[in-house]
Amino acid sequence: MYFGKDPASKAFGAQRFLVDDGPRMVVDGGGFDAHSQYFTPEKDQTSANNIARIVAGQPEKIVREEHR
Repeated sequence: MYFGKDPASKAFGAQRFLVDDGPRMVVDGGGFDAHSQYFTPEKDQTSANNIARIVAGQPEKIVREEHR
């Protein structure tokens, strides 16, 4: 892989937590997920809660996501 290990892969070693992909953005005919709602609880409560739990030092309460 040109840029190294995928940070979402098990080989990278990170712990993934569940987030919403956010609204789909379209640029020049191609699309991607905006990932722009993490800090907006009324749009993505799970992400906001997970981030709050990380900041509060409560990793055991995080809703986790599997590695890619």
